[in-house]
Amino acid sequence: MDFIVVSDTHGRYNILETLLKNQLKLHEKFRPGQLIHLGDGAGDVEKCVSSRNFCVHQVRGNCDGFFSSYAESLPKEKLLEFYGHKILITHGDSFSVKSGDVRAVIYASQIGADILMYGHTHTPLTYTLEKGANVGGVILNKDLTVVNPGSLGYGNSFCIVSVENERVFVSHSEI
Repeated sequence: MDFIVVSDTHGRYNILETLLKNQLKLHEKFRPGQLIHLGDGAGDVEKCVSSRNFCVHQVRGNCDGFFSSYAESLPKEKLLEFYGHKILITHGDSFSVKSGDVRAVIYASQIGADILMYGHTHTPLTYTLEKGANVGGVILNKDLTVVNPGSLGYGNSFCIVSVENERVFVSHSEI
């Protein structure tokens, strides 16, 4: 299962529109069919995705109230499950990720997530913490992959996440 993961479009829906158009040009075998938006641009998703065949998963960001009343209906976090992998998606502001992601990592571990995806910092990153790692005094009971796609609106960055059986692949890119 492949996902396009974006965050922080901040009203620049034209960039999201361009990304989705480019993805639709790919051969079906290589085309992600799911979009994850990690907040701060709920209205952008609303404008761009309605006419496309994408399954959308999204959460509300701290700035979403300024862009769309639709955002009020979105959760601050969501736990998804695909092929036995649990994916926690959140904007990250409720975990103060701009000061570090330890709180988000601990929470993701406590709820049994295999993958944590967050935005808010506008900085792309990917790393994996192995089972047994000590995070803020909490010992992880399984591997946890942490992903931030960066900001599509302010840095043109996004990522593709592929979940296959036991493996998770993350590829960062820019438009």
